[in-house]
Amino acid sequence: MINFIQLFDLIRKTGFTQPLKIKKFHNSAITYARNFMATYCVCALFNIGFFDEIAKNKVVKLDVFIEGKDLNKGILSAICDYLFVLGILNKTDEDYSLGVVGEYILKYARGTFDFIYAYAPLFENLDSLLTNKKKYNIDVFRRNKFVAKATAEVSQFIPIPVVKDIIKKNNFNTVLDLGCGSAEFLLQLCENTKLNGYGIDISEEAVSFAQDLINEKSLGRRVVVKIGDIFDIKELKNISDNIDVITCMFVLHEFLPLGKDKVEDLLKKIKQSFPNKHLIVCELSKFQPDFLRKNPTSIAEHHLFHALSGQGLMTPGEWRNIFRDAGLQLVEEKRYDFAGQAYFVLCL
Repeated sequence: MINFIQLFDLIRKTGFTQPLKIKKFHNSAITYARNFMATYCVCALFNIGFFDEIAKNKVVKLDVFIEGKDLNKGILSAICDYLFVLGILNKTDEDYSLGVVGEYILKYARGTFDFIYAYAPLFENLDSLLTNKKKYNIDVFRRNKFVAKATAEVSQFIPIPVVKDIIKKNNFNTVLDLGCGSAEFLLQLCENTKLNGYGIDISEEAVSFAQDLINEKSLGRRVVVKIGDIFDIKELKNISDNIDVITCMFVLHEFLPLGKDKVEDLLKKIKQSFPNKHLIVCELSKFQPDFLRKNPTSIAEHHLFHALSGQGLMTPGEWRNIFRDAGLQLVEEKRYDFAGQAYFVLCL
């Protein structure tokens, strides 16, 4: 809303170019500052169950919502009012419901916000990491529970449908998922089917969250998860005698900073533990900055937080070389470059 009397008064005092400078300042500030603040506000409301309450009841009454919770109503009101201004929420008195943008976030983008919250400690300590005052995984840690949640949520779009199709096409019956995280992939595979699933993950936090989901869906007889190191060959062998396919969903790249030999060694151990079985590897594809600048997508952010957390990325061709050197036979390859994803079906 422009008051022309006020505008002319400013021009008289500062000159004709000053309003243009102010507009450029405003536009640049809004682009970055608003996205930053809105993201943290949305993450906070997700974490206190605010959006779950809206999904359940269509509206949140603040006085009712904070009852029995140790929440600061003044801060909650400020956050909700800010998100109302942005169109994420609608407001009637102290009752809040989803705006158009909020409906989109709740339906499609929750995984993105969980990813941001999972890696937020890195960005909050970015100056210390940059100046070597702190080290990732020594002084600064990602939130593994939210990594597991986010991976499960965004996997709904491409990874889970693609891998389910591969498993169905090959008539696999019992799946071992390495680095299972929240076990959402196994739950989706086994729910409403006759499949059985096993999962192993080194994160106690992720496995505990997975167990809660398994119990919630009453799938404890067909989905079993445990804490363990996928590099421990004895542990792999003792999982089950009935495994006919192993899945590795966006896990191998986490070990690349330790050297390609480390990944090859793992693949050889898997081959030794499950000879003549099949392995399905889902991985992120590496792109050069010039390509990402010409094709701006969220892959750029993916590359950034993987680099900050010391995870590696490779091209599909480089992955094929690793599989070959580990003695695995490539049976099928699927790529979705627009999402930066590659899928490999391998014979052990």
